[in-house]
Amino acid sequence: MTATATAPAITVTGNVQGDIFVGDHNFKVNTNYGTIIYKEAEPRVQLRASAPQPPRAPRGFIGRENEIKEIEAIIARSEAMLVTAPDGMGKTALLKQAANGEAARSLPNGVVIVEGVDEGGEALGLGDLIQRLFDALFESEPQLKVTATTARTYLSNTRPLVLLDGFNLPPASLTTLLDLFPKGALLIASTKTATTEDAQLLKLGPLAREDSILLLARKTGLSLSDVNRASFDLVCAALADTPLAIITVANAMRENGVPLDRVRATLTSSQPLSADPVQSGIERAYAFAYSTLSNAERDALSKAAVAPGVSSDPAWISNGNEITLERLKEMDLLVANSPRLRVPPALRERARIGANEEETREKLITYLRQTFEAREIDFEFCADELGNILSSMSWAAGKRRWADVLALGRGVNPYLTLRGLWDAWKTVLDQMLLAARSSRDQATEAWVLHQLGTREIGVGVKEVAVNFLERARNLRKTLGDDLGAAYSQHNLDLLLPPPLPPDAGTKPPTPGGGLPVILGLGAVGVVGVLVTVVALLGGAYFFTQPTPTHVAQITRTATHTVGAIASHTPTETATQVATITRAPPLASPTHTPSHTRTASSTPTPTTTRTPTFTPTPPGFTVNSTLDEPDSKPGDGLCQSTPSGVCTLRAAIMEANANDEADTITLPPGEYDLTLVGSDEDAAFTGDLDLTSEIAVAGAVAEETIINAFGLDGTDRVFHIVDEVEVSISGVTIRGGDAEGSGGGILNAGGDLKISDSIISNNVARSLGGGIANGGVLTIIRSTIADNAAISGEVIGNGSSILPISNTAAQAFAQGGGIYNIGQLTLTESILHLNSSFNGGGLSNDRGGSAELTNVTLSENTADNVGGGIYDSGPAKLINVTVHGNLAGEAGGGIFVLFSAKPGVSVVNSLISNNKIGNCSGSVVSGGFNIDSDGTCNLNDKGDLAKIDPRLEPLADNGGLTLTHALPKDSPALNAGDAAACPPTDQRGEKRNDGKCDIGAYEFP
Repeated sequence: MTATATAPAITVTGNVQGDIFVGDHNFKVNTNYGTIIYKEAEPRVQLRASAPQPPRAPRGFIGRENEIKEIEAIIARSEAMLVTAPDGMGKTALLKQAANGEAARSLPNGVVIVEGVDEGGEALGLGDLIQRLFDALFESEPQLKVTATTARTYLSNTRPLVLLDGFNLPPASLTTLLDLFPKGALLIASTKTATTEDAQLLKLGPLAREDSILLLARKTGLSLSDVNRASFDLVCAALADTPLAIITVANAMRENGVPLDRVRATLTSSQPLSADPVQSGIERAYAFAYSTLSNAERDALSKAAVAPGVSSDPAWISNGNEITLERLKEMDLLVANSPRLRVPPALRERARIGANEEETREKLITYLRQTFEAREIDFEFCADELGNILSSMSWAAGKRRWADVLALGRGVNPYLTLRGLWDAWKTVLDQMLLAARSSRDQATEAWVLHQLGTREIGVGVKEVAVNFLERARNLRKTLGDDLGAAYSQHNLDLLLPPPLPPDAGTKPPTPGGGLPVILGLGAVGVVGVLVTVVALLGGAYFFTQPTPTHVAQITRTATHTVGAIASHTPTETATQVATITRAPPLASPTHTPSHTRTASSTPTPTTTRTPTFTPTPPGFTVNSTLDEPDSKPGDGLCQSTPSGVCTLRAAIMEANANDEADTITLPPGEYDLTLVGSDEDAAFTGDLDLTSEIAVAGAVAEETIINAFGLDGTDRVFHIVDEVEVSISGVTIRGGDAEGSGGGILNAGGDLKISDSIISNNVARSLGGGIANGGVLTIIRSTIADNAAISGEVIGNGSSILPISNTAAQAFAQGGGIYNIGQLTLTESILHLNSSFNGGGLSNDRGGSAELTNVTLSENTADNVGGGIYDSGPAKLINVTVHGNLAGEAGGGIFVLFSAKPGVSVVNSLISNNKIGNCSGSVVSGGFNIDSDGTCNLNDKGDLAKIDPRLEPLADNGGLTLTHALPKDSPALNAGDAAACPPTDQRGEKRNDGKCDIGAYEFP
């Protein structure tokens, strides 16, 4: 329980039991000032005395004989298999059955099963999964934190059967896992099909009809008489021989005494919405079971379904009504998970229908926070609730509930640190950093910076660790927190040992030399430590923030004809909604600290994409993820200082310095921008300024990440300064934070092309959370998600500062995803979960023009107007889906300013289920559109009003971006104008049947 630094009569005390080692670095947790590291002998590691046992075999398992044989052959050969099927098809039951077979029992190191902790399978990263695999087979005292490289030293010599279930793994991660167990067998369950040469693929289909009938008979307890068999056959046909659907119906029949004939009649006469047979079967089964539930049972089921973790505490679900839970458990609508309860994944979405999800999420967070306060540091609680905690933090960050983010982060931090779940730890710290800055809690900001630097010492890059720790130390000194500064200095001394004293014969101080600062405070200081421990475990947080300095105007040259940044002035006030105010000019600030950044409520999943840009010489290939400037721009060599490698920043500086068009090739990796600076546009510090014709070509967006979190909230990621041609492909751009415009990218006047990329988790204090465009911008096959344009305390007007109220500041916030006053072309892309005051997804302002083709705008939010689109310039939408967006006052889907001419033109487009009305203002029909509530006033040929297109939820339906699929009975099918229809849909699938579906998605 004690972490000590030795000095006369003084001991510095931690408050968390346990240690974790990375090599010879011992990490000791102190919740006050952050984790401290000591150099000690590495712990001894040994194989666990008892091999892990297989999970319990599923009761009454029927059928799948051929599949079991295939799997057992894989196990016997110590190979890998990927078992794919939709939820409800019985993947998990099949793997558990195989794990209890002879082939599995013959393996000397037992059966290791690791399950995801959250509904999406994304809360734990690959490193966390590897840590859990290592911990299942090996033990050490203290615990050892492993990486993929160090884990392989141990795991490669073992021969277990590994079962992985509930993880959303990209192909690259799958390959890494297979390399860990060259002598073992791996079975991985997934709803998605991944391509890898190292694992055999098994696509699980419906049961054979005879097996379906036998399963139904056994679960209902009815005999297989000839009369019953005929009804069983019809019921199984209606349920598409889907195991979960059959079990759900059988349990509802048995527990409620419903006659077989009545069940057969009900199921065969129902008309499900889904076009997919399996989903139709599950839909029928759930509707039947749901009809037998009481209101209390329905409420409990929906509550459990809304919780984002894979399982929930029965006491929280039932709220004291145990009888309700027993009925749901008997019907297998809630499945026991020792002793927690979970909703079968295939039923989750249906069980949430009609639930007040926001209220339930708020209650869950209250429950989690209260438990943390009552139990203090309780690792068992953290382990049980990990999925709910991590997912609730993401949700709270998306809702800007910063106090919740900080409280949950503080609560779970010791557990993640000491259990080696450092991917999740990094995510939590990033979210806490956003929350601390947004809440102006500088003390917590310094604590988070300390933690980020400490983590980097263990598994990251030395230079990044130094950067974080120096910032933590300096901020703590500024706040007068000498104790905290000493803790940060202690960890810094491991990386940058203090110099020898003048006496050459005297030994230098050991790492941790910063701690004597603590000792100089005397006994009073130590008492203060102990008092603060108690205060932080149950007390409140206090928020402070430094005041920003100034914002400067970036002007446009007179020769450029597209945008009008310099002349775009706030001259017009809307009268349709009194709170609308015209935006100021698109400005590029001199990198002034902003202290607010948004985060995603749920990471938007995308499929792995292949970049279409092929690098060609001349150019540079980046070979380091460090953030260092070029040593001599213009010498033709990409060589950074001081390390002498080719960094992204150095490559851009070198490309800017020559007159040729250059391609910068960016291999997979996370490129953290860490050089904080201001008042320059040469890419030497801060954002990456582009002043020459440059192509940045990443490997693939999900694996090539350019991250500005390390700029400490002072700058964006990219700034196209001059009227030059720039292309960016195959990258993720995130973590930008601009005091003025363009949180991720500011295109002040260039010709910018973005393809196969992700722009996410960026924020601007004024215009364009993701991108602000004053030039020519073309985007194709890309995702713009989880960005925000938010209120600020100062807004640039020329080179002056205008102090304004929060309400006025909000009025200037436009374009959560994209703000445009130039020429915008957007194709085969999605704007999702962006937010702003006006124009949550897109703001096309006066002077700008926009054309969108095969685009989805979904779940974007505007506090005022234009949840999906805010428009005061000409815009055209062709086969666009605008669905499920929200505005506070008007135009949940599209808002057109009353003076905008000609307004927004729509053709073959689908505008549906947007809250506070689909449209407000002048939306002009080009024909063949759907307007679900009639507020768009479309009356041209082929327009359909007040009709529900019955879109499927946003999902990966193929292609590089998420889409809303159309069911087979949607009125949008074949209802578009084929002459105006593009040749492919948003996914790149051909629209080649001579007819055209309305919206961005073409039904197969």
